[in-house]
Amino acid sequence: MADTWNHVDYTCINMNPHGPRKEALRLELALEGERLCQAMAWNTGAALFETVLREGTDDLRMYYATYPQLGVTDYNRQDNGEALKCHMQDITPARYVVHLSMWNTVY
Repeated sequence: MADTWNHVDYTCINMNPHGPRKEALRLELALEGERLCQAMAWNTGAALFETVLREGTDDLRMYYATYPQLGVTDYNRQDNGEALKCHMQDITPARYVVHLSMWNTVY
């Protein structure tokens, strides 16, 4: 399938990281990126994932969902170095959350 997408260019939207509508828009972008990747439109899907990550969020779940998807997308685009970076970024917040949960149970 060709890597085309004729919808709104979400990359030009100025997102405020603290608004519920902006969080919902990030989720919509991530879901659309996932749909595009399932249709093998790797480049366009990756662009949406990168937009979500570039705009940032306070919700770690968004990072947990987006970094692995981008890593798999990079792997399918045969960009193994970038895929490894994405998967390492996925591991970093997971280690932090585990560390916090262990700290809270000990003290």
